Amino acid sequence: MRLEVLDFEGQTRWRFRLTDPGGAFLADQLVELDRGEWQFEAFTDLRGYLRWNAVPDRRLEHETELVGGVGEWIAARVLGDIAAVLARQRRAVRLELPPEAVVLGFLPWELARVDGRTLAEQRVSVIVDQLPRREVAKEPVGARLRMLAVFSLPDGTGALNLRRERYELARLVQRIAKVRSKAIDAGVAVRRHPPAAAGGAAGAAGVGSDAPVWARSGGWGWCWKMMPAGAI
Repeated sequence: MRLEVLDFEGQTRWRFRLTDPGGAFLADQLVELDRGEWQFEAFTDLRGYLRWNAVPDRRLEHETELVGGVGEWIAARVLGDIAAVLARQRRAVRLELPPEAVVLGFLPWELARVDGRTLAEQRVSVIVDQLPRREVAKEPVGARLRMLAVFSLPDGTGALNLRRERYELARLVQRIAKVRSKAIDAGVAVRRHPPAAAGGAAGAAGVGSDAPVWARSGGWGWCWKMMPAGAI
């Protein structure tokens, strides 16, 4: 489905139009919001709002109540009839944003509640599509392709706990290689790092045979080199 943002005048006024994959009209909504409503503040900065407004001695419970209230407000005041249509369709929707409406791409749309359940719980995913689309230049793969698989593990967990996952992934890669007439050179290409080395985030540094991969609590992974059969 396609959800267009039209006639955008700012964070408090624009128009939505929802169409199906074939372009048929499904619903529309004129959005007019009041900055004075607490839900507007929470909608535009949910993390900050919860941090400063949730009651400390019952924070988790109060945060749940606040998020629920924001979700009801999003469905009623922002999405309108579109929320019910999305809940019925139970599929992904592409939110198309013109350049001036880029701020709408950072809002928690999937928290909208329909019949007591969020859109996320009803399998509705909002995919942000920033317009105009820019073509991304890609370098050709060439004769060699490297594939890196990363497994994140909590502290105190052994890498052998992921034996089944590694085995299944290796089998999948081998099947792909057989279909594509490629040979596989597989091996462990990851070292475990302490949490401090990760800087509190997950990521990877390079994809070479000796490139470390790290996660918040350390991680393990495998690296494959795929190349034409007979090359190794």
